[in-house]
Amino acid sequence: MKTLLKSSLIIFFALFIGTANNLLIAQKGKTWPSSLDYKLKGNVKSWTMKNEEGIIRQQLFNQNGEIIKDTYKGTVQSYIPPEYLPEKLKIDFEKIYNKKSDNKDSTTKIVFNERMQLIKKQTPNYYEINKFTQQGKIQVHKTTQILTQTRAWNSIGHAEPTYSFTDTISFLVIFKYNQGGLLKEFEYYHSDLFENIRMVYLYDSASNLIESNRYDHYNINFISDNYLNKFMNIEIDSTFSINNFYSNYWNQGSPSKLTWKYNNNGQKIEYIAYGNLKGPSFKATWEYDDKRQLIKEIHHDVYHNTIRCIIEFDSKGNVIKETDFDYWAKKENSFTYVIVYY
Repeated sequence: MKTLLKSSLIIFFALFIGTANNLLIAQKGKTWPSSLDYKLKGNVKSWTMKNEEGIIRQQLFNQNGEIIKDTYKGTVQSYIPPEYLPEKLKIDFEKIYNKKSDNKDSTTKIVFNERMQLIKKQTPNYYEINKFTQQGKIQVHKTTQILTQTRAWNSIGHAEPTYSFTDTISFLVIFKYNQGGLLKEFEYYHSDLFENIRMVYLYDSASNLIESNRYDHYNINFISDNYLNKFMNIEIDSTFSINNFYSNYWNQGSPSKLTWKYNNNGQKIEYIAYGNLKGPSFKATWEYDDKRQLIKEIHHDVYHNTIRCIIEFDSKGNVIKETDFDYWAKKENSFTYVIVYY
């Protein structure tokens, strides 16, 4: 799926727009409704970004949707917002392999299920195990890997500028679903507990996501370097609770929260982000025409009660114009996007 990377826009866009392999592919369906969805839609031949001074960036695609030219010269945005991590991992873990591995290395053991999904991989320095539902949805993933790390000395007087050491990296991922098959909880535990994340999802009667709560290292009530040792070597299923090992583990402070509202047609009309502190930190609203076609997205400055950005769309749902404003609602920048379709 083709996406666009805005090279000169406000930093907020950079967090949600990427290359063709960006996580915005996760936004299909109702489970993860995109708060800011800028992936290119339709059979696009070319995409050109302009401002008052001329062309900023251009991408050309073949009829298969593959990029054949890109004038962007900077570093491609690779940051993964935590909210997209569950779907990113689901795509990786639920991959269906075309055929069984023909690896003849006797030290490598690979096992697939009937769907040709990987359920076990083991080498002398790597161990991975996956558990799936009857429908092929990932429930539990465990990985342990032994790596040789190389670091530079931060002091003088050493014979060599770097040193190496052996490190063991482990992480455990758990997916929990409601009766309708929608993800209701996601837990990610890493050797580096500052990577830990817990997501809790709430839905309305129409299965639209209306709220997500994200817990991260700010919410952890227990700090231990080797905390994973207690449960990485035991049998784990979707009933796992870290509180059975560390009481009130996620009980520090409040989670970050995202909320959505929809119109009677099930289309998103409002998105609000709340940080660890009380009060909103970002708000977006959407407007549609009489044909239910998305025509406008508005970013609100929740601190100054003004509009920071207005985004307009074409009939296919692609961005064709963006206007940015300062704190006093004065126009700062304007960008247009010329899209040619096959």
